[in-house]
Amino acid sequence: MGVFPCHLLRRWLLTDGITEDILTHLSRIAGLSVVSRTSIMQYKNTEKTIRQIGEELGVATVLEGSVRRAGEMIRITGQLIDARTDKHLWADMYDREFTDIFLIQSEVALRIADALQATLSMEELDEIQSTPTDSIAAYDFYLQGNAFLHRSRMRNASRSYLEQAIEMYEKSIDIDPEFLLAYAKLTIAHVWMYWPGMGGYDQSEARLEMAKRTLDIAKSLNPDHPQTHEAAGWYHHYRYRDYETAIKEFGLALEHQPNNSELLEDIGYVLRRQGKYKEGVRSLRKAVELDPLNYVINVELAKTYMRMREWAEAERFNHRCLIISPEASWAHSNRISIIISSTGNIEAAMEAYEDYEKILDRSSVRWQVELAIYNRNYEKAFKIQKTRDGRFENKAWLSNALGYSEQAIAYYDTMRARAEEEIVNTPESGSLHGYLGKAYAGLGRKEEAIREGKLAVELHPVSLDSGFGPARIFQLAEIYRLVGDYDAAVDQLEYLLSIPCFVTGPGLNIDPLWDPLRDHPRFQKLIAENPPWSTVDS
Repeated sequence: MGVFPCHLLRRWLLTDGITEDILTHLSRIAGLSVVSRTSIMQYKNTEKTIRQIGEELGVATVLEGSVRRAGEMIRITGQLIDARTDKHLWADMYDREFTDIFLIQSEVALRIADALQATLSMEELDEIQSTPTDSIAAYDFYLQGNAFLHRSRMRNASRSYLEQAIEMYEKSIDIDPEFLLAYAKLTIAHVWMYWPGMGGYDQSEARLEMAKRTLDIAKSLNPDHPQTHEAAGWYHHYRYRDYETAIKEFGLALEHQPNNSELLEDIGYVLRRQGKYKEGVRSLRKAVELDPLNYVINVELAKTYMRMREWAEAERFNHRCLIISPEASWAHSNRISIIISSTGNIEAAMEAYEDYEKILDRSSVRWQVELAIYNRNYEKAFKIQKTRDGRFENKAWLSNALGYSEQAIAYYDTMRARAEEEIVNTPESGSLHGYLGKAYAGLGRKEEAIREGKLAVELHPVSLDSGFGPARIFQLAEIYRLVGDYDAAVDQLEYLLSIPCFVTGPGLNIDPLWDPLRDHPRFQKLIAENPPWSTVDS
């Protein structure tokens, strides 16, 4: 019988970590296509029928079951169902001691593969039948660590999830000092604790040393294990911005887990950071095929298409986010950004913001201020901004716009003092140097302003970071605008409009920050060559 791709769904009721390991076993089988945990968890305790679930996920087969643990005993039930016909392809129940968990997981995966007529290679068979640790207690802590690590990756996650994941992995290692999987996951948790994109809770060299130490141990235990490769990918990505090595490591892990949506997602992010947006999108779209209800992947695809200025796709994936999570602030905020960036239609953006307030039942100071600025209602923007701490840059600009020059100078000087103080501790922060440059520009210190702006670009070049790099160039353009060097400002904007990033013609056209350039011929040409989306489509 031939092998056919099949999507699998788990609706396990308890002990998520155990069922996740069963999923991991199944994801190693190249002949199967397995829906990832984030999507299937949304059907836990659902009243929807198997057929409805299959249609929503676009799957052929559903794995339904439960895991119940009572003391040292565990019961696992499972049934494999054809989502189109409701026909049972396989069903079984296991009543065993918890110490038999590895044997049960392997047996369940093999029985499912057999029911789906999937042929396993010897390597796949060996991986499925392997035992990660001789200690059930260590494995128990490891599963708890995985649960916290997954939660840390969700939107609105807190530092405590990563801290608890680290604690659980360390307890696991204390019991079994040779538990490779725990070292690999602990490495990832340390890296995520460090990196700003995952929270940036501890951006110290000590945190990176912790990650290096656990990675080195994982490599010493088994340098070729897929989890070791995954941990190495994260470490090289965020420790050194060594994207080629990170891609290579993630790719080696993916060879052993072809259905791992998180690896495809991670590869997509690295490619995007390299500026390889088309390749990055391909990887992210493969990830979302395996995890269609994963909010984070969908919102990242929307943001990626926004940077590529492919507005139809940006809208499509952002709309999917709103369907998955109607009260998610990111998706509502992205909707406003898409309207502004693609069309420059302020009225439509304001209507979208009204939806934001109505659906989320709260306001956004950021959007209240920005929309007031776009409408040239500076008094309103300043009044709202004054109620919030920080954002001295906005307060300084608005003060100038309202003719309060002395107050503007005071705000710029506060910016300067704070940036100079923080740079002592983080001298390689490009954003801080750009911020300091704008403060100097506002104070009339032209040479120092340009120096800091250029240094910011050097610290975060687009060639090494297509995510943060454009923001540094945009800061430099703002500095040139502030000091009156409009040709140099347009130079930066021309470049930004030539690469994937957040800058667009319609956005520049409605932003009063660029009013000093309105009569500049090259700026006018930029706006004309980058018209609103509606004009492009007509």
